[in-house]
Amino acid sequence: MSRLLCFGDPHLGASPNLGNANHPRLGAQALVLGRVVWLAQSEDVDAVVFTGDAFHHRRPSPDQLIVWRSFLDQLDAAGLRLIGVVGNHDVA
Repeated sequence: MSRLLCFGDPHLGASPNLGNANHPRLGAQALVLGRVVWLAQSEDVDAVVFTGDAFHHRRPSPDQLIVWRSFLDQLDAAGLRLIGVVGNHDVA
């Protein structure tokens, strides 16, 4: 039986004034994504299941893309597989 960690809807960029990665909210969202990686490692899961809506807007800012890419890189470095679906906010 496979062990899965499921999460979704981080909605990077969900509140106003999130213009850059130094904004406290976007920084907090980045920390939460890092916590997902930590939890997946500590629970020795086989894969992380992402249920969509990485971004709040269909055209995320460069800073929001950097936060998401960093999360993907952390998963890759940890040897964790990501299984995901596209949310309604994820498609331009």
